[in-house]
Amino acid sequence: MVDLYMGINLCNTTSEDLNIYVSSNTLNQLDINYAAIEITKAVDKNTFYLSPAFGRYMINNYRNEHISLRWLAEAYWQRRIRDNQIITLGVFSSPFTPENWKSTEQAFYSRALAPEYVPYYLTGMKWRIQCSQSLTFTPMLVNGWQHISDRKPSLAWSSLVEYKKNNFAWNWTNFFGQEQGLSGEQEWRIFNEINSTISLPNKWLIQSCAYVGNQKGDEGWKTWWQANAGIKGNYHKKGAMGVRGEIFSDKDAVFLPTTKTFISAVTTYVDFKISENLRLRSEIKRLSFSKLENEKWLALVNISLTF
Repeated sequence: MVDLYMGINLCNTTSEDLNIYVSSNTLNQLDINYAAIEITKAVDKNTFYLSPAFGRYMINNYRNEHISLRWLAEAYWQRRIRDNQIITLGVFSSPFTPENWKSTEQAFYSRALAPEYVPYYLTGMKWRIQCSQSLTFTPMLVNGWQHISDRKPSLAWSSLVEYKKNNFAWNWTNFFGQEQGLSGEQEWRIFNEINSTISLPNKWLIQSCAYVGNQKGDEGWKTWWQANAGIKGNYHKKGAMGVRGEIFSDKDAVFLPTTKTFISAVTTYVDFKISENLRLRSEIKRLSFSKLENEKWLALVNISLTF
């Protein structure tokens, strides 16, 4: 799969990137967000999965990994140990927020700010348990917030609860462990996130997400939080359009160096499926943030090819 895009700053042509975003964040140039290959091998009850990749997503997300690991989007071994239980070991996509690094699997092309400040991938073990036809519980023992190589302190707890029935899906994820903040010190971090997806008649999709994170430092607990909601509808068998609104707060500077940070954004989206494997998508984004006075209006044009 290949995700090729061009970002345009409609207010200020001198900016080279929009640094509050991780994915698809370069401006005024044609760039690759990601180009990936997926290799899967199933043997009896075992599945082996490897996905090497490169592009802007990999550069921004994997820059802190060892140079030999910066191309490794996902790599894991999975085994079905019972009819209702699956164990996975390795590097896998994180369950936080309904958005992931594969834009073709998302309701919108660009990510909201929500997944930009949670892990895109985790390393460790997860145990997926199908509790009932509608309910699934997945506890995870992972190597920190977003790390492949070992770091101290290591091992953190995370979990995912999924409820799916008819056209409704609801997820709850959490994280508990120690992680380094902007202060450079290892601090306790607690994170909880809830998201839901509703599929309506006539191919309408409503998606929402909210989370709150807390990190304890020398000056007490620091908090960041967000909420977003979007609606998408198909106006043609090959076309779709939608709108998303979001707010993001990092007033205690857990991730962003500026205190009292509050960002809001509205995104309008148009999607056209050229063929079974080729999609053309475009977005207009309106941002509200004091540090982005010259970057309020942004346009994104994307071509995605799956194979």
